[in-house]
Amino acid sequence: MNEPRWMLASTSFKNIAIFAGGMDQSGKVMHVVESYHSEIGTWKTLPCLIKPWKLSSGVFMDGKFYVI
Repeated sequence: MNEPRWMLASTSFKNIAIFAGGMDQSGKVMHVVESYHSEIGTWKTLPCLIKPWKLSSGVFMDGKFYVI
């Protein structure tokens, strides 16, 4: 993970896991979104959330990733 955090939203689909929002080590709520591709072992930064989120859930639906 490029930006370590906790209390984040996450989900996976096939060989890709996505992690969104959460809190950093100082307690700042984050808007960062990252994906991890398990077959090649790489992280990728994705477009940020519109606003920072913590204590949320993530889901894939209709080919899109949602944070709720």
